[in-house]
Amino acid sequence: MAANFRVAAQRTYRDAAYLEQHQRIANADHLYGLAAECALKAILVGLRVIPPQGPPRKSPFREHIDKLWDQYSLYVSANGSVSYSLPITAKPFDAWRVDHRYEDDLLFTQGRLNTTAQGACEANRLLEQAILDGVVA
Repeated sequence: MAANFRVAAQRTYRDAAYLEQHQRIANADHLYGLAAECALKAILVGLRVIPPQGPPRKSPFREHIDKLWDQYSLYVSANGSVSYSLPITAKPFDAWRVDHRYEDDLLFTQGRLNTTAQGACEANRLLEQAILDGVVA
């Protein structure tokens, strides 16, 4: 069964923005990470780097956004996909972990949320460009 990373990216991005507007910082932060992860994987599917059902077990792209961000950046820079390049200096998900969904709300701050929201916005922008270019259906 194929995953629909594009739809998942768009849905989780909208939900994260909604939660952010309602001061639900912890869940907004978590969903921004998942939204960025799905956006980058949608682009990788569109570029035919990974199959539609998702990356195989031993793929460097079978990671969550805290590691995927760098793997994705390395791939697009090495393969000339400059239209879908992430900012080189940005590392908005270095502190993000999928396991943080189990953490106390005190772990999450507005500053951290601003950083992950900015990263998710950048990934979403690239996804929208890939859709306009016809790379992602």
